[in-house]
Amino acid sequence: LKRMETIEKSISGFKKESVATVKSKPAAPAKEAIKKGLFHTIKKGETLYSISKKYNTDVETLRKLNKLSVNATIFKGNKIFVR
Repeated sequence: LKRMETIEKSISGFKKESVATVKSKPAAPAKEAIKKGLFHTIKKGETLYSISKKYNTDVETLRKLNKLSVNATIFKGNKIFVR
């Protein structure tokens, strides 16, 4: 209760109309987004083929981007690079 009284006293000097201005950083340029790449989290039942179709690419490209062998197994929850 004492804490609430202290808070009430400290904010009593502020007007209801007071507005704080917050400046934000501009959105990151598209080039930065490309450098960072795009990842996909593998869901149950997905294959490299099904993921490749979602991102308009091919299985070989996904393999190269993720350094996966032809026999590599992917697992639900793993993240792979798609671009």
